[in-house]
Formats: sequence, structure tokens, C-alpha cells
Amino acid sequence: MKYIFITCLFLLSFSSSFAQNKDEKFEKIKAQKVAYITQKVDLTPEEAQQFWPIYNEYESKMFALHKSRKEKGHQKPDIETMSDKELNQLFEDRFTEEEQRIKLKREYHQKFMAILPAKKVALLYEAEFSFRHELLDQLKERRHKPESAINSQKARD
Repeated sequence: MKYIFITCLFLLSFSSSFAQNKDEKFEKIKAQKVAYITQKVDLTPEEAQQFWPIYNEYESKMFALHKSRKEKGHQKPDIETMSDKELNQLFEDRFTEEEQRIKLKREYHQKFMAILPAKKVALLYEAEFSFRHELLDQLKERRHKPESAINSQKARD
């Protein structure tokens, strides 16, 4: 889940067009993700009504964890200049962050299982993974397209 947000933010940050603001782009990607997951998991209207508020809460909490890490400056430490004590603290901080993410995943896995059959929960995880990879593929494709092709495609969107 964290990777979806990172991918979305990366896509928004490095998009070749700035015609839309970042919030509009983020909302467009979010809407595409909702449609994608709904279709791949084959959610019934009743399931969707229960599922989406919980999923949105989960995503918000995962994003908050990511944002917290970013604010702490854990992007790319200069390990060459860090002491052993600083490196050990960095490891401990990262283990703690990972434990928080796993704890959150376990908590929401139980919530998903309470409203969806196990097969649909498994399909959810597959859909999240494949959506993230499709976004990355689109980003790679945009990077390799000539600028004129990108602009004509955006005109159609």
C-alpha cells in the first residue's frame, strides 16, 4: 500500500505536464484505483459500501506513516559519515517503522476479512500490486515517449 502512494506521488511530481494541479492528478489516480480494485475484486454494491470507508482509512494511516518517515529525514542517509551508534539507531528506527506498518496491515487485514470473503481479500492484495505496477509502467512509457506524443495523448484525456 505504501508503494502505491509513493508511486502516485512520484508520478505526480515528475509528470511532464503541469496543466492540472497535483491535487487533481492525485484524485484522478485515486478514482482509477477505486474503479480498478472494485472491478478486479468484483465487489458487490453492499460489499463496496462497507469496504471503501475502511480501505480509505487504511490508506490514510499508511500514508501518515510514510509521511512521518519522510519528515524524519530517512530518505537517503550518508552512511559513509555516520558513526556506528548513529547507524544502529537508524536501523532501530527503520525496524520500528516497519513493525508499525506490519501491525497496521494485520489490523486492517482482520477488518477486511470481517466484511469480505478470504478470496476477495486475496484478490484485493493482488489488485493493489498490479495497479501499482501498471502505474509504474505508465510512468516508464511516458518517459520514453516523445513530447509531442504525450501532449496529443493528454489532449484526448
